[in-house]
Amino acid sequence: METPSINLDSSGKTSQNCGLFSYKKLKSPKSQIRLLTLHPSNEYARPIDCSIQDADIDKPTPYKALSYCWGKGDKSHSVSIDKAALDITESLDSAMRHMRHQNEPIIVWIDQICINQSDDNEKNDQVEMMTRIYSKAEQVLVWLGPADQGSDDAMDLYAEVGDTICKTGLQYYCNRDMFSLVDAAVHRKDPGDQLWQKVSEVQSLTRELLLPCLQAMVDWDRRYWFTRVWVVQEFCVGVDPWFICGHKRIPVDYVKTTRLFLGIGETPEFLAAVRKLGEDKLPLLQALNNQDPTPAFFSARTWRQKYDRGESPGDTLLELLRKTYVSRGANATEKKDRIFSLLGISNDADRLGIHIDYKRTEAQVLTDAAKVMIEKGNLAVLSYVQFPRDVGGLPSWAPDWRSNLRPSFYPYQEVSLEDEHYFKPSGDRSPAVLPGFDNTAIGLGGFVVDTVEDVGSIWKDDSSAKDPLRHQSFLCQIRFLCRLSAAKNQPIYASRQRRDEAEWRVPIADIWEANEPGSGARQRATGRAMKALAEFRHQLAWFECVGLVRSAVAPDNREPSMYRLSMSKMSGMRPFVTYWGYVGIGSPGMCPGDVLVILFGARVCSILRPTGMGANMAKRYVYIGEAYCDGVMDGELLGRRWEEVFYLV
Repeated sequence: METPSINLDSSGKTSQNCGLFSYKKLKSPKSQIRLLTLHPSNEYARPIDCSIQDADIDKPTPYKALSYCWGKGDKSHSVSIDKAALDITESLDSAMRHMRHQNEPIIVWIDQICINQSDDNEKNDQVEMMTRIYSKAEQVLVWLGPADQGSDDAMDLYAEVGDTICKTGLQYYCNRDMFSLVDAAVHRKDPGDQLWQKVSEVQSLTRELLLPCLQAMVDWDRRYWFTRVWVVQEFCVGVDPWFICGHKRIPVDYVKTTRLFLGIGETPEFLAAVRKLGEDKLPLLQALNNQDPTPAFFSARTWRQKYDRGESPGDTLLELLRKTYVSRGANATEKKDRIFSLLGISNDADRLGIHIDYKRTEAQVLTDAAKVMIEKGNLAVLSYVQFPRDVGGLPSWAPDWRSNLRPSFYPYQEVSLEDEHYFKPSGDRSPAVLPGFDNTAIGLGGFVVDTVEDVGSIWKDDSSAKDPLRHQSFLCQIRFLCRLSAAKNQPIYASRQRRDEAEWRVPIADIWEANEPGSGARQRATGRAMKALAEFRHQLAWFECVGLVRSAVAPDNREPSMYRLSMSKMSGMRPFVTYWGYVGIGSPGMCPGDVLVILFGARVCSILRPTGMGANMAKRYVYIGEAYCDGVMDGELLGRRWEEVFYLV
């Protein structure tokens, strides 16, 4: 095919005398896609020339699918499609120039071009097909961006180490079931062990290559692609995904296996070598370990592959939302896509009845998603209502699912079966969900525990501060509230001993971080937590007596450190006491006069704020947040309070 003569002006726009590209309607937008043929060029700066054709999604011409970031919304560049110009973003222009071949055309699917972005009806149909589009592609090309900040060095490291792992056969050990054998070999260091010989070879190579490019590796981890919401689905379902950065390409599994071996390569000798490069290099090594974005992607991909093989139940929409937005910087250009981008890989989208519809507002999409999940009995949705939100018009009970939401103190991610739950404040009662006054209201059955009388200050656990006294004010506040409760002498506990236990149960929400072999990651607190807090208090008193500076590092006493770890999940919350003397920890937005309630089917308490009566004389409430309340989490009040419906607005 003859390449048309097209000139590129300084802005990246095609300047040939050709018309603007106009989309032809797909005959069947629910089963057809457009495929783009990217014609070759041996010059990077040469204008991008393409042609486009329709294809049946079930019998397509072999094609690749591009996973990338749109970048800035303005379409400052253009491509030629069948001799007509179509505007595209700068990011896509760069991606297409880097991935086109010098001699051969490639057939590729690119959402920005292959979907008519100005046709909402087509967009709805095509976006619902995204899972099929990426799973049908023979290869998914993950565009991380142009070469910059030493990215070539990082890509070379992944390529060389990943290739060595494959050649030694170690890739077969790079999974949850087999990697323990590698750990055991590293521990033994038996010179006659063939596995150790292979691991040692990879370790040596990894350390050698890593030392000079620590900064480059950290910068690679911070590529914007890892924060984009849609790429989760694209990465999970792709058959053969490859990372492309600049002109370098590597299979994504090279990154997965290399990162596993990076984790076991930090010997004392290696740390000493890092220090020789300068103390400023140690934070880079820490960032490489603690800010690695790839495990979440590989975990989701593995989980999805098992689901496709019938080996796992897969993820619900709520589980995917939690994995994507809680403690992660995931972003979407359109806030509707916070929901839409995950529907294709959730195992309950059909049951929930959520459909992609870009004609609906952001608030409508987020509200509808919250409502249908709650109506199906999943009140855990409420734990992710956190203020301030970045979407206007949302009812108080609907999460906005913005990035970096605070994790719930309750470990929802660890429980699936009913008998695995730590708390049952409403016993075995199922959620009672009733229609609200309108689409922005919802009614939930439950009962009032008490009214909040006083609240403490918000506690934030800044672990990076290394301040051994940072927990003291929080513990002192809780001790004061517990003593205030005791002075009220209300019969809210079965015994005086149980009342006294509140002082060590409340700071950790009665959940102990076990973190040791043979036990779950978390468990209900026992007398061990009481002893740990006592040791911790002695430790804090010692720090004060000797007058250590606040930057001092606390001695490594296991029990106090476990108690501190158990406290960390309460960061961002505040202690409270009710009029009857119930003590707990709740949402940072709570204040005196708020109502502490237990909703049927919920695993935690809720804080509500009365707002007056509705048109039918029913009380209305604003949802403030979740809470732990000592003495009510095991159903102690069930049958002892009036049941009512709380209408949340």
